[in-house]
Amino acid sequence: MGSRGNYYLGTASRSGATATIPLSSANTSRVVSHFVRVAKAIEPLLAARDITITRYPSLRLVGAKRNCRSDIGLGLGDGPTVWIEAKTAPLKDADLREQLIQQQKALKHIFPQSAIAVITLLPWQRVLPGIPNLPWSRLAELLCNGVDAMRGALPDRQYRAGYEQLAIEIIGRIRSHPNHIVESLPSPNKSSGPG
Repeated sequence: MGSRGNYYLGTASRSGATATIPLSSANTSRVVSHFVRVAKAIEPLLAARDITITRYPSLRLVGAKRNCRSDIGLGLGDGPTVWIEAKTAPLKDADLREQLIQQQKALKHIFPQSAIAVITLLPWQRVLPGIPNLPWSRLAELLCNGVDAMRGALPDRQYRAGYEQLAIEIIGRIRSHPNHIVESLPSPNKSSGPG
């Protein structure tokens, strides 16, 4: 996803080369409609003053699958309509795709009248064609940008210290993950903003 209102398809190869393709230039209507549905699920969250974050939202399945959950749910008062499935360990693409399809079906059943989305958070060298993804490296980059923005907006360190420390800790954990989920990142401690 680009800046507010601009949505992109991200692609990657095993070598780590990436490209960003604006939705308007996507060549298949099925893929475009899939990402437009994701945009419809995300836009109310971006417009809201407050959102609810749910850890491990239940798929509400029964029987042997009753304990199946996603990783992070984002939503408004009616519940988490956007689910983030975060992966750091090696996993077969077919297994992940099957899991995501199961989550989409469950989410659609739970919220039949709402726009829904399941988005992956994958290591930098992974991508599943046609599946919305936020790479770990992009998340860390956004956190670094947030630290810079906080330093500019709140020059007095006492007002930003807790948020800044939390962001720096998360960035450090992403950068040092043993499965190398990001290629490389600048250090937020060497930021150009006021310190």
